[in-house]
Amino acid sequence: MRTLGPSMGNGIPGWTKRLPCVVNLTFLCLLCAAVGTSAEYYEWQTGSWSECYRLGCGPGGETTRPVYCKLISSNGVITTTHESNCGHIPKPPERQECFKVCREHRYEVRWAWTPWEQCKLEPGVKVCAKGRGISYRNVSCVWKENGKVEKDSVCLSFEEKPATKKRCELRCQQDCVVTEFTPWTSCDQCRVLNKTRTRTILVPDFNGGQICPRFSDFKPCQNCSEMFFLSVDAWTHCVPFSSTSSDQNPNYPVIGHQTRKIKCVNTFGALVNWRYCRDRLSLQEPIVDHQACIIPKNCIVSEWSSWDRINSSCIDSTGMKRVGLIKRSRRVIQLPVGTGIACPDLEEVTQVQGTAQRKCPKMKWIVSGWSGCQPVNGLKQCSTGLQHRKAICVEENHDGQQKPVDDSKCLDDRPLTSQTCRADCHWDCTVSLWSMWSDCKVTDCEQYARKRRANLNTGQRYRTRETLTLPGSGGQPCPHLSETQNCDPEPCYNWKVVTRPCILRNTNMGEACGVGIAHRTLACLNKYKIRVSDSLCLEFRERPETQVQCEIPCPNDCVVSNWGPWSECPDRCQTGNLRERAIKRRKRTILARPFSGGGECPNPRELEETADCSTIIECALFMWQADNWGVCQLEDLTRPCGRGTQTRGVKCYDSQGKLESDEKCTEKVRPVAIKVCTVPCPQDCIVTEYSDWSECSATCWEAGENVPTRTRKRFILQNPDNNGSPCPEMLEETQRCLNLPLCNQFSWVKTNWSSCVLPPVVRACGKGIRTRNVTCRSENSTKQAIDVCLRYAGAMPPMYSTCYVSCEEDCLFSDWADWSVCVQGCNGKQFRDRQPIKGSKSMPSRCSDIRRYPLYEHRPCYCKTLERIIIGEWSQCILDPPNRHDLMMTHLSGHRGIRLARNITNPETGNSCGPGHKYKVVACRNAMNAMESAEKCATDGKDTKQKACRIPCPVDCKMSEWSKWSDCPTKCGAGVIQRFRNNMKLPSPGGRRCPSLDSTSDEEIQTRLCHPECVQYTWKASDWDMCMPPVGERCGDGQQNRHVSCNAVNINGVMTERVDDINCAGLPEPRSTRSCYLPCPGDCVLSEWEEWSTCQQPCNHNQMQQRERTIMRESASYSEYQSTCPPLRESRPCIKDENCIEYSWELSQWTTCLVNNGLDDCGVGHKERYAICKDHMRRVVDNKLCKSVHGQVTEPLVVSCEIPCDVDCLLSDWSPWSACSKSCGLGTKKRNRSIVQQYIGNGRPCPPILSQAMHCFSRGCYKWQISPWSQCATQLGVCGHGVQKRNITCRSDKGLMVDSSRCPRDLTTMVSPVEQPCHVPCPGECVVTEWSNWSQCYIPCHDFEMGYTEGVRSRSRAILAHPGPKKEKCPDQFWMSESCYADTCSVFRWMSTPWEGEYRDVWCERSDGLRVYGGCDQNLRPPNLLRCSPTCNQDNAYCNDTNYCACEEGYIAYYKGDTLFGCFMDNQTVVGGQSSPDRGEGHLNFWTYAVIAVGTIFVIFVTVALYNMSDFLHYGPRPRNQGSLDELDSASNTGSATRNNPDGLTTPDNCSVCKSIPTPVDTLPNDRMMETKCNMSSECAEGQG
Repeated sequence: MRTLGPSMGNGIPGWTKRLPCVVNLTFLCLLCAAVGTSAEYYEWQTGSWSECYRLGCGPGGETTRPVYCKLISSNGVITTTHESNCGHIPKPPERQECFKVCREHRYEVRWAWTPWEQCKLEPGVKVCAKGRGISYRNVSCVWKENGKVEKDSVCLSFEEKPATKKRCELRCQQDCVVTEFTPWTSCDQCRVLNKTRTRTILVPDFNGGQICPRFSDFKPCQNCSEMFFLSVDAWTHCVPFSSTSSDQNPNYPVIGHQTRKIKCVNTFGALVNWRYCRDRLSLQEPIVDHQACIIPKNCIVSEWSSWDRINSSCIDSTGMKRVGLIKRSRRVIQLPVGTGIACPDLEEVTQVQGTAQRKCPKMKWIVSGWSGCQPVNGLKQCSTGLQHRKAICVEENHDGQQKPVDDSKCLDDRPLTSQTCRADCHWDCTVSLWSMWSDCKVTDCEQYARKRRANLNTGQRYRTRETLTLPGSGGQPCPHLSETQNCDPEPCYNWKVVTRPCILRNTNMGEACGVGIAHRTLACLNKYKIRVSDSLCLEFRERPETQVQCEIPCPNDCVVSNWGPWSECPDRCQTGNLRERAIKRRKRTILARPFSGGGECPNPRELEETADCSTIIECALFMWQADNWGVCQLEDLTRPCGRGTQTRGVKCYDSQGKLESDEKCTEKVRPVAIKVCTVPCPQDCIVTEYSDWSECSATCWEAGENVPTRTRKRFILQNPDNNGSPCPEMLEETQRCLNLPLCNQFSWVKTNWSSCVLPPVVRACGKGIRTRNVTCRSENSTKQAIDVCLRYAGAMPPMYSTCYVSCEEDCLFSDWADWSVCVQGCNGKQFRDRQPIKGSKSMPSRCSDIRRYPLYEHRPCYCKTLERIIIGEWSQCILDPPNRHDLMMTHLSGHRGIRLARNITNPETGNSCGPGHKYKVVACRNAMNAMESAEKCATDGKDTKQKACRIPCPVDCKMSEWSKWSDCPTKCGAGVIQRFRNNMKLPSPGGRRCPSLDSTSDEEIQTRLCHPECVQYTWKASDWDMCMPPVGERCGDGQQNRHVSCNAVNINGVMTERVDDINCAGLPEPRSTRSCYLPCPGDCVLSEWEEWSTCQQPCNHNQMQQRERTIMRESASYSEYQSTCPPLRESRPCIKDENCIEYSWELSQWTTCLVNNGLDDCGVGHKERYAICKDHMRRVVDNKLCKSVHGQVTEPLVVSCEIPCDVDCLLSDWSPWSACSKSCGLGTKKRNRSIVQQYIGNGRPCPPILSQAMHCFSRGCYKWQISPWSQCATQLGVCGHGVQKRNITCRSDKGLMVDSSRCPRDLTTMVSPVEQPCHVPCPGECVVTEWSNWSQCYIPCHDFEMGYTEGVRSRSRAILAHPGPKKEKCPDQFWMSESCYADTCSVFRWMSTPWEGEYRDVWCERSDGLRVYGGCDQNLRPPNLLRCSPTCNQDNAYCNDTNYCACEEGYIAYYKGDTLFGCFMDNQTVVGGQSSPDRGEGHLNFWTYAVIAVGTIFVIFVTVALYNMSDFLHYGPRPRNQGSLDELDSASNTGSATRNNPDGLTTPDNCSVCKSIPTPVDTLPNDRMMETKCNMSSECAEGQG
């Protein structure tokens, strides 16, 4: 290692050698920096500034804030640390000067602001669009006195700071967009001297866009120079006849006369002589300059009525104000006559002024309470049910009052009106098997003492069982769940006696055997083996002797064993022998025979001892029985409802039902007798408000019929419960509409027509006017106001008409005669005729043309009879309500469900198939094919025609009956039996499916446990007899015998009589003989070995098994066989399979779930399993062995289970039929239902039809039809003023004209004028088109995508002819626009046709395909002419779409500047040219190769850098140290760098290597040198050398 200086080796600068190392270290620094971004870091965080503190007001105060150093971990957790950790970061100020604001400053400061700046794009936005503009201004706090700027906090103390920015409109520049030109007009009539083509506006220009071009284009017409026209002026005002003409014309005050001027003009509009028009024009009718007329009368209306409120201003849920509307109306007093001023608007609607304070009424759904849970027809009664509720559409006003309205007004989806629920079950209670009897124990020692004193049994034992299924209403209740037997157990307190070894009574005699004394220690213990006072034991048992006589056998004495254990006491209740005395036995055996002089052995009777069993069990059973729960008693009697308690009687009974004292039953298992309950509060009936009154059932009152009525309803939201207030009896009110007029009460009365009145001219023939009076009258001929008949009788008949007085050259006919009677009845025709009227001369020949002047007319006969017709198509098949008989109980074979007879509130609930009907609508048609009210033809009360139909029901799966249960496979203990059933019929699509079957068979199997009444057998071995030596011998080796027999064991585990040994075949038989040793005189006599101690499980050879025996007689010194006694203790390791056997409980598989013991197919039931005791060899052993090791089985052997019932698809009720979709004509009404629950298991799937529709009809549709204005009525060659006409008629929905009384009473339409003056332009006048239709609403897509919907639409008109000299000029405005709502946006793009040679069509097109002008950017217009300049003369070159020369496929283009140099193959050498960038797809150039080369060098560099970093990645960075080289070397050997923390601890620093990059030489200080070590790569090491 060397110290680095300014240069290294051979004068080469050190940086040159170290460059690769420096590059690698730099890369590592960047890596460490990246890692550091995710590590923890420190930063300052500040709190809020405190209030300004100063003794007075004004500047010079001080405010402070806390500043903390925070540690931010990588996971975002922030903790406060010492300030020294943030020492490298400038600390924010903790205090600053402030201005103390006082109350008097309120009126001394104010906010001042500059004007808003120009609107510009908001930051970050690069595309102009609506709402993306922003404008700024400066807002400062200043002193009012001098305008000096103060801190904003001063003004903020009194007033919020005004906004410093706001959004503004900065919309994009938009050019005007118009359609393409229409085709050229023709020059047929030569009314104008030019052909014209026009176009209309689509989008107006704004924000500096290109203005709209002209909307018309012109071409001169040929051959129109010699045309002449009659120019007709307007008629003068109609004036009454003068008195001089009264003789010629009768005096009709409403008829007058008027004149007009007629001139002849040429094609340029100049006046010419009349003869030019007379000679050149052939008029069909003569043009007159005078006529009779009706003296005009203006329409007269009444004053406005007072304002009526339509709705009120309000604020909707979004906070927007909805403006309310009010209206007023006025009556017609006089209709306009002649050219009088038409009636003004008869109704006026305007907005309500003022500020809205209330919330808008809103339409919403409310729901009633749920009905009771009703079982679903066809489903198991205890399974899923349905409950329903009503959904009511209401209008809620600002006060929260809710008024029912029509369902169609609620736009939200109707709430769910049906849901599933748990129906009440009728199941019987099921319980588990009895548990084992508990031990006979003393539960209360004090009670035990009292019973002992009274000579009563002192203990109890009990057994219990659990409820598996609770009973439903009507089901069998649960039996008792506990049984008790009284018993007399071991005393509550017992003496514990410990006997000491026997001590000879007389030890002075030197004898070693004989009679002695054994001392005892006594202690009184309770049942928990805790010592208590001796007095407690003395109360029940005498104190045992503290010393007893004993005997130490002499060498020749008989030796007997100690007493063995007492036998088990028999359970008399299980054996059934109640009279037999319960005793227990114990025995002892002779261990050594007596010899000469020795003590004799006891007789055989003395070797067995009996005693009464201390535990006596009474066989009588006692059980707790609980009464039904009583009424809930309130805790607070002052309240009608709330928390309370409920009690029931719990008494003890014997098995015969006799009442016993409670002490006979175990208190521990006593059922609870009191529980908390709740008394529900009274629930009053809740109903909605009444709805508004419906419309009256008719618009007028037919005489002799019932008065029309109207109704209103209210609905029950909550039914009463718990003695709440009942619901009102009336939920619907009906009211008679007494204010309706009688039908046909008012009518128009007409007089006869007057004679024909002609204008006052010498010629007394021609066209005139006749009049008549029309008045409004009631049935009693009383005159009524005009508007009364307008409302009830229809439009007013005409008061005048044109007429003719025959001239010699006129065709004049008489009036039409009356219509004849109907020929062939109502289905025939009727006729009328007229006759020609001849003047002084014969009629012109044209009058004989019957096509122009018919003499006969006919029409169909319109009779007053009504025809009942059927209209519309057949509806869907509407299912009939189910028959009650079909709801009777029937078993669904093979399915988990039962159909039961029930009260079905809606009989169509759940119906999906079966019989039904289709319907058509009945309507009424009169003789004029007009539709009348359907009620007039529904004589049978039905407004529909129906025919039967049927929706086929799917076929369900059918299973066979269950087979019988199999025999129990075991003779004793638990076993499993089974039964099965088979599939008999497969389902059709949509039917109930078959249950899941075993994959290996087509059977469904059920299993359950069996417990046969059985007798088990076991070997019984007696105690060993005395050891018998061979005959002739009195001691020594011998043989012991015992009796082994096969005995029966009953189900209670009690061993009974002996049976034949063959019954125990297969069981390991105990030995009946064994070798033994009978001690001789002087031999040591030992007791029998005790049982080996138990090996703890699991078996472990490290634990030892032990057994012991005691010395019954010491050995004598002269004993030949045993001079000393053998060992008294033996031990052996616990070895598996030898002396250690492991036992474990094994549980069988669960049986199948059985409901009601298999009688029901679904519901809540139980499943069982049994426990088997097995050893580790998997052999079945006695359960007692497992009980002794593990105790009783803790896992449940019986559990409740549930077999889900196969539920068909559950549907809600059909909703009510909706209102007819049309108020008139043929409409539809619908109803629907929803899926409440999909089918479960093998139930029927949901039907596809969830909605139904049928036609409806109430009356025919009639509407006013206003025809368009006719063309201005002039003749060919006539221009100037004319008349336009239109028809206002009442028509049916089929277009037939009917009487006006059938149409709605729209007075504005009924009084609208049918004639208006018009003008046909004459040559030389300005001619413009009518306004075009409004264009499609336009909005730029960038605005639309931002959520804006306000667009613009436009319309325009175009000039068809310019005015001549001295003529009125054309109007100035040719287009207009207005805002509109846009539901889509439009874009414009250039389109083109394929090239045809060197040409193609290019046009601008809107996104919907309309060709336009002005919508596309002209700079982006594709060329329509294929022409490259210079031409593409090179080989394999062609001119492409961009008018640039390109090369054909397979050739590379090379360019000089922008000029194609040539097209070359890939392997050709190019001299003097370069490949062009982007001059053809797939061509490479010099820059392409350059980029590839640079990229390759970069990849190589990165690879080498990563390779050099490998040492860093394996060993970590090297340290930078100011110490000695040895220390540096030792540090480097550790493979990691270190750094010294301020607290002196050394921690790894993998990123400190960045500090090891040498500083350039000219920046190193002269007074120190940098020491470093770089082992990053071999290249770095060479650089340091």
